Amino acid sequence: MFKNMTIKVKIIILLVTSLSLLTIVLSTFSVTKAKESLLHEYYAMLTSSRDSKAEQIKNFFNERVGDITVLAKSKDISELVYDLTSLDGQLDLDNKGKFPVENELVKKTYNSTWRLFSKLYERVWILWYFSYK
Repeated sequence: MFKNMTIKVKIIILLVTSLSLLTIVLSTFSVTKAKESLLHEYYAMLTSSRDSKAEQIKNFFNERVGDITVLAKSKDISELVYDLTSLDGQLDLDNKGKFPVENELVKKTYNSTWRLFSKLYERVWILWYFSYK
């Protein structure tokens, strides 16, 4: 087959074949490198995002601990603890019995406690809202 071809045709076939092979090798190499580069870049972005989110979560819970600490030192909470403790002493509650929800003293304490919690919640919400503005 190659005996009947001229040297010019043989050189052209050799050039086309070698250039095609070179193109395939270079394309494979460049695609592999680009893939590795993209994977590395995305891994770095995901790692950075993970670290950022972890820091945000830590900060959020540290802020909530601070809020709880401030509220625990509040005069309102002290009054609530006193009211609930005195209610327990006045009603002589049984640990295994039903809680007397229909008792007038329980209703009165519950209503004052509910007002206290809604007032405290409002304060916390306002502090939270303005701390993120």
